[in-house]
Amino acid sequence: MSETLQYIGTQVKKLRIKKGLSREDLAAKSKITSNYLAQLERAEVNVSINKLDSLCQGLGLAVGDLFPTSNDVETKINSSIYKESIEEIVNIVCQLESERDISLILVLLKEMNKNKK
Repeated sequence: MSETLQYIGTQVKKLRIKKGLSREDLAAKSKITSNYLAQLERAEVNVSINKLDSLCQGLGLAVGDLFPTSNDVETKINSSIYKESIEEIVNIVCQLESERDISLILVLLKEMNKNKK
């Protein structure tokens, strides 16, 4: 199984779940079988550009949204994969009134990022 197929399958599954779609729902929207979608998510089949485009349309995304071009903040914020989550985090932080609470969140995020590496 190639890393590229595994990446695509993981991204499609993650986005499908995030959008609250069952495998059957996304398959129907994308005009593919749910069995094929399951195989794609497990990186067991090669995916054509046409099928990938259909899947992305079913998810309401552009194909390029599966492949971010950089890790800079602006790209992540504007990417449909991250935008809603980042906006929600910013809205929550903006509602906090305590500088201590904001500092604790910053410490937590830095610790999570450090543990990622």
